[in-house]
Amino acid sequence: MSYADIASKLSGIFGRNFRHVNLDIDQLAERYHADGLDKDYAQTLASMDKWIEDGNEDRVTDGVLTLKVARYFGGIDARFADPATVFSLTGCVSGCVMPMCLHDKIPVIADFEVLERTNVWFNSGLLDHSIRMRTADWVAFARPRLDAIAERAPLLTDA
Repeated sequence: MSYADIASKLSGIFGRNFRHVNLDIDQLAERYHADGLDKDYAQTLASMDKWIEDGNEDRVTDGVLTLKVARYFGGIDARFADPATVFSLTGCVSGCVMPMCLHDKIPVIADFEVLERTNVWFNSGLLDHSIRMRTADWVAFARPRLDAIAERAPLLTDA
């Protein structure tokens, strides 16, 4: 599924025009900055898209909060699916951050903290492009299950 495909589906669901705009690194950094990120951090984050596009995130780990996800579903263990299974169920490459799933047996789970954001950023089955969407639109479309899944990283101080 391409970005244009997702934009078309969202347009039909919400009754307004959604479109995908391919941004270069500087344009993406400006967009992140306009959304409230510090200018230097926005540039670093945008530069990561190129880094990801070059294959530097082509790996999967099972150490990311799997216990919390397992407990959410009433289990004691959880694992990531292998790349072939991920692709067969979702049509996406493994490692993507999909904010919605078109497979009726795969729920979308998100942390409550996402509701504090005006916009959400995600990728649509590929690792080298990002999409911005209003959080309220995403919640209406994806109907995520919300829970305390994420953990905040400790703040670094100069002290």
